[in-house]
Amino acid sequence: VSVIASLSARLQADVNHLVELPASTPELVSLHHCSLGNIRLCALPRGMSGLSSLTTLNLTGNSLVELTDEFCLLPVLRELRIGYNKIAKLQDAVCDSPSFQTSLRTLWAFNNCLVECPQNIVNLKKLTDLRLDNNPMISPPPDLLPQGTVAIMRYCRIRAARFKEIKLRLVNIGFGIEEPAFSPVAHRVLVENTGYLTPEDLE
Repeated sequence: VSVIASLSARLQADVNHLVELPASTPELVSLHHCSLGNIRLCALPRGMSGLSSLTTLNLTGNSLVELTDEFCLLPVLRELRIGYNKIAKLQDAVCDSPSFQTSLRTLWAFNNCLVECPQNIVNLKKLTDLRLDNNPMISPPPDLLPQGTVAIMRYCRIRAARFKEIKLRLVNIGFGIEEPAFSPVAHRVLVENTGYLTPEDLE
């Protein structure tokens, strides 16, 4: 592993196969900025939750498919960059994290596999810089994304209120509901004559 670091504040690791951060090391616990971009990460390194002073995390250009619950324990993270990965869903834990709700200002998640913002993204009250462009987005609609964070969050708040009302009315009538089914899912849409598309593209 080749790491260039000023361990009192900043860690930058390039062209590595990093799988674990020794978070018990005092210098790493005091990190404020960490850049792990373009190092072919398929999963977040173990020990992320121990970076209790981390305010900026760059994970751009890897092969991540999800953010772990442990990651959501970072207490003072203000800026998160996860563009150019393979993330298909932002877990509820990200937006339900009490620390993220009070600290996260920037979330760059462009060029992933996201089809919708989670219902609870409206819980991120401090978020002022949200980028979701170049995802196969259904909700919010793609033409809304260039309008920026204010427009996206307004859409999400209206959508959340409508979903809450719909679910409440259904329950009051006596229907049983399956909440995950409220989210759009496309499965095996293209099955023949797909030309140059690979099986991975079709997943």
